[in-house]
Amino acid sequence: MYSGILGALQDLNTQQAMSAWQTAINETEIGKSIGSLEKFLFLEIPMSFAGGELLSAGWRASGIGRVLLSQANKAFRIASSGGGETLPMTIQKIIPQGTKVADIINDIKGLTWSTGNEHAVVRLANGEKAIVSGGPGGISFEIGQIKTLFGHTHPTVAPPSSADFRALKILNQTRQYVFHGGETTLIRP
Repeated sequence: MYSGILGALQDLNTQQAMSAWQTAINETEIGKSIGSLEKFLFLEIPMSFAGGELLSAGWRASGIGRVLLSQANKAFRIASSGGGETLPMTIQKIIPQGTKVADIINDIKGLTWSTGNEHAVVRLANGEKAIVSGGPGGISFEIGQIKTLFGHTHPTVAPPSSADFRALKILNQTRQYVFHGGETTLIRP
């Protein structure tokens, strides 16, 4: 009799622990980061070895990929390949209609030079163009926060990073500009 009660209590404790664990994974920043890492380690890498495009196409066709990726792609970033802290997007300035492109570029270069942080020119979800900033190593964006990434700065001479190319794919863009160490690089997916 006691073993039955003990077993029922253990099952209840296990269910409560699993529920708390799942909540932590889904609702905390570190949990989301761990989820992205798990996706990379246990889904993307094995798929590239075990079946490549055929297996990947099967996952896409079945729709399972959308379910798995819905939690993993809550955020993306642009980053300097030179390293440094990546911070969430902060709006610095809404760009008035009719502002010259050369003036916008000079603004983001000057802001980067004076602060040491990356800056970008984006179209926000509401349609406005803005200059945004992050940290010295990059800017992180939530999915749906911006529609277009026109270009961004690197505070060092570091060339475009893999995160810069990944951002293009996530936003379904054909190009963006990276301003780094006095150079301008047009990148494409």
